Amino acid sequence: MTLHIYLEGRNDRCVKSANKETVVYYIRAPYKVSSTPPKEVYRGRPDQAPHIATITGDGGRCVLEFPGLVEVIVNPPAGGIFNTKSTFTVNGKEYAWKSDAELREVELGALLAKFDRKIFSTAKKGVLTISSAGFEMVDIVVLTGIAMQYQWEQMRDSH
Repeated sequence: MTLHIYLEGRNDRCVKSANKETVVYYIRAPYKVSSTPPKEVYRGRPDQAPHIATITGDGGRCVLEFPGLVEVIVNPPAGGIFNTKSTFTVNGKEYAWKSDAELREVELGALLAKFDRKIFSTAKKGVLTISSAGFEMVDIVVLTGIAMQYQWEQMRDSH
């Protein structure tokens, strides 16, 4: 599955299907200089689709809350300045994003998703490719990937 990720407005993200026309997810991310407000996630455009999750962050940790379903906590990289792996656990399995570039299941090393960032584009952030191993938890794959983009962009901007 291929998804195209775009920046909309100052800080929002729009995730489109392979045909680049259908909005699959929309993340409203209010911008504030002094804090990081929660990001609201919709399956489709916010004015036409249901709210499915909220992304919050606190000191490097990121929390995805799916109302009434599950909470996924993405832990920041640990173990030194050269570690770029942010980990989270779902159904007893541990997964790790290497920066915001690729997601793997830790024990088996299976690749679930890969994000190819568009470096010189102002609107298009990049392309997220989800392997068949990532289909069973596609919402979590996409939203942890978006959370990692925000986290790594914030780190890049602060240096």
